[in-house]
Amino acid sequence: MTTTQWFLGAVMALMITASTNAQSAPSPIADVTIVLVHGALIDGSSWRGVYDVLTKDGYRVNIVQPPLTGLGEDVAATKRVLDPQDGPVILVGHSYGGSIITVSTKLTVAAWRDKPSYAIIATEDRELDPAIARRMANRAGSKVTVLKGSHLIHISHPRAVARVIETAARAVK
Repeated sequence: MTTTQWFLGAVMALMITASTNAQSAPSPIADVTIVLVHGALIDGSSWRGVYDVLTKDGYRVNIVQPPLTGLGEDVAATKRVLDPQDGPVILVGHSYGGSIITVSTKLTVAAWRDKPSYAIIATEDRELDPAIARRMANRAGSKVTVLKGSHLIHISHPRAVARVIETAARAVK
């Protein structure tokens, strides 16, 4: 990857092993590729609503399908999607997906220290206390969006989540 933009957030700390591109989508915007990585106990289909919005708006989107058989295997599945990417990439991890992204990219320093960070705080999250999510986002200097919803905010509010991702994508130089 020549440029990597991070989109790691508290709840959205926010993909099918083979890259998926919409056949009739407009040409990609600013050659940005968006890579979505799901969390534990769900699969790549959980991103369907977000994927549909992003591809309709002209973004190239890949959904990683980690097998959830262990961190090593999940990282390997993610690398199979990340390695062939050329150009700017927005990485979006939901919950455990953020950990997978962190290990997949062999970070030695937290990405939020030198890369833009965006976070979505779900006000009714019972998995990650919204107050803790807020502290994490503030510590990372994230641009925060607050949405009323549960831990699976990308399923219940795909359009709002896609808008945050698009904001990150537009910030890529």
